This record gives sequence, C-alpha cells and structure tokens, in this order.
Amino acid sequence: MRHALFDIIHASPSHMAVERGGAMGNEVSRQALVDSIGWHLSRLFNARAGLLPHLPEYGISDIHEIYRFLPYTQDHLANELGGMVRRYEPRLHNVAVRIAGPGGNCIVRATLTARLQDGTPAEFRVRFLGSGEAKVEPGIAGRTAHA
Repeated sequence: MRHALFDIIHASPSHMAVERGGAMGNEVSRQALVDSIGWHLSRLFNARAGLLPHLPEYGISDIHEIYRFLPYTQDHLANELGGMVRRYEPRLHNVAVRIAGPGGNCIVRATLTARLQDGTPAEFRVRFLGSGEAKVEPGIAGRTAHA
C-alpha cells in the first residue's frame, strides 16, 4: 500500500504499519487506510471555512452559529459535512451523513458512512464539542470504532 507524503511525515508508526501478504495484511492495510482517512477528516472538520486563502471552502462554516440554531441546522450540518467529504476526501465513495442529537460531552453527533475504493464499508463517528472541536473515531463498518 502506498502512503501519502503527508501521512508519512505526520502519522504515527501504527498508521504506517502494513503486514505483507495474506488476509491479515489486507485487514491491517485497510485499517491503516481508514485511520489515515479519519485523521484527515479530523483536520477537515476542525478547520474553519475561509481561513485558507488558496482553499476558501476547506472546513466548516461557523460551527457556533450551527450550534446556536440546533436542531434546525442539523440538515445544514449534514449537507455541509457530506459535501466537504465528497470534495476533499477522494478515498471515500457513496458518502452518507446522519446527525444525532447531543450525547455525553458533545453538542451534536454525526455518523458518516461510506465505501473505500475497494468497496469495503467504513464508518466514522464524529462528536462536536462545545468548544467547536470535532473528534473523529474511524472504523471499518461492523466493527467497534476506536480513537
């Protein structure tokens, strides 16, 4: 499996670990890919639109305004997240976003489901905290997500 230069520079060794050959190697490789995508989604969802002059649409619009008008802005948030993923994460296909209300220490929760290029289903659980920070938990669909 080839890794993006950004992943090589910034990822932990566990993200880069890939066993060679056999079904176990494919599973480790697939999980490393899902972890890399989760890391990128975390960066994307924690960025604010308009802050990068060369990519003005990269990131979420004012998350506190979205919080302020919940639950009426849930559909807007789902559309915004889905659109960003479709535009900036080409390793995911058939992206769907489901928004849930608050839970635990978060203001709003989202579940993003998609398929990897090889057709493997992936799921990312996103928690938006009161500070505006997004926490992304990647996982291969059907398995427990991990941080």
